[in-house]
Amino acid sequence: MITFFDHLAVEEIGRWRDLLEKEVRPYLQEDRAYYASQYRQVCWLEEQWNPATRTLTSALSVPRLWQLLQSRFPWANIGLVSYGNMGIKPHRDDSYCTSLAGGVNLGSCIFEYWDDRTTPGTIDYKKLKLESGEVYTFNAKCKHAASSCANDRWIINVWKKKLK
Repeated sequence: MITFFDHLAVEEIGRWRDLLEKEVRPYLQEDRAYYASQYRQVCWLEEQWNPATRTLTSALSVPRLWQLLQSRFPWANIGLVSYGNMGIKPHRDDSYCTSLAGGVNLGSCIFEYWDDRTTPGTIDYKKLKLESGEVYTFNAKCKHAASSCANDRWIINVWKKKLK
């Protein structure tokens, strides 16, 4: 299930973008995940998941950004910032996180979501046009994808890590 619970005002979107440009853009790297489209740039926050070794390591910490994220997602303890007009192919998030995920979308895109967890035996497919400023939660273990992203789109996704 995807739940929209906030929409940032235009001025607030500008402040988030300024913070990302200043504090995160210098650390963006090419996304090497199998489901990532070519040229998507990413930066992990707090901890970084390595699917090859199945381990978490320290990642970028931006206290001001993390405080903004925690005000909306108090349960979050790991994040990923993505930038650019390339989306992601359909996938389910890996084993480092629980099913609870959140997003702050700063730029338009098409978000596809296949909910096969709410009602056993059924798939509820949604194709949504996300606008800049939308804040939402979703089940990260349901298949999801993004396409037709704006050239200057930032997306911040957060999760709650699974405890070992």
